[in-house]
Amino acid sequence: MSLVRKRTRRSRENESFYVFNSERGRCNCFEYKGISASQVATISEAFTEGFLSGFDRIIELGYHKCGFSLFLADSATCEVFSYDILSPNPEAKADNLNLIQKDLYAQNTINEIILLIKGDGRTLLLCDGGDKCHEFGLFSPHLKPDDVIMLHDYADNLKDYSLLQEKQKWFFGHESSRHAITKYIIKNNLRGFQYQLFKEYFWGSFKKE
Repeated sequence: MSLVRKRTRRSRENESFYVFNSERGRCNCFEYKGISASQVATISEAFTEGFLSGFDRIIELGYHKCGFSLFLADSATCEVFSYDILSPNPEAKADNLNLIQKDLYAQNTINEIILLIKGDGRTLLLCDGGDKCHEFGLFSPHLKPDDVIMLHDYADNLKDYSLLQEKQKWFFGHESSRHAITKYIIKNNLRGFQYQLFKEYFWGSFKKE
């Protein structure tokens, strides 16, 4: 599959955050070009253009309102393939952004994603759908050496997660954890990749050795 090499200059003017009142406090949530991204307000400090330029494709499982999908596409030089069962946001448009409305857990979709992972070059796979640990276990066996897989709403441990919630003003509960994916890490020969950095933004990050 050919890749679209597209360099855009992302402006800080496109980045903002909005406040969401949760039961525990006021959450600062990232917004890109006026579209909710369901990420902490400081997420662009981790997913930088320099970081994303190291990949030949990005696969995002779960695009929700498509704000983070659009941010990734504008920040990367490769194609971004984003999957969700929800209808995509028509406001989220970029030449290298593919918003694909499909059931993540249907076998034909699974096969399609595996083919993308196995394509030439380095893959970044972001597990942010309805069952992040299941997605991690489902697709991590198909990673190539040097590919990176991440999962969102991640807790290395509950104590650290609680401290980070206060720091980042992010009071949503965790949906994935180190404990829940340890067997996949061992079985598929994965190692932490910029682990401490991404943990600060509620992402678990691992590389295939």
